[in-house]
Amino acid sequence: MEPTQIQTNLERMPQRNKEAQIALVLGIVGFFSAFVFALVGIVCGVVGLVLGLRGRRSEKGNLASVGMMLSGLAIGFSFIHALLKAVLMTALP
Repeated sequence: MEPTQIQTNLERMPQRNKEAQIALVLGIVGFFSAFVFALVGIVCGVVGLVLGLRGRRSEKGNLASVGMMLSGLAIGFSFIHALLKAVLMTALP
């Protein structure tokens, strides 16, 4: 590796640390909002998943992995919540 390449990788580390932390926060928010507001859970889950994928190469890769896991659960529970709500709304007179 050339010195300029190493320097550029070191300059990106704080940005990736922030992405990992934001992914964790969005995963938590998305997970809890999935049970109340399905759309918020889906949006937070997708953004958290993308930021978690980008933040896995940081020093805080574990935070990014947990954020990705919570974001995936948020997306899944949001879809289940939206599906159940749609079925119940059509089934009720």
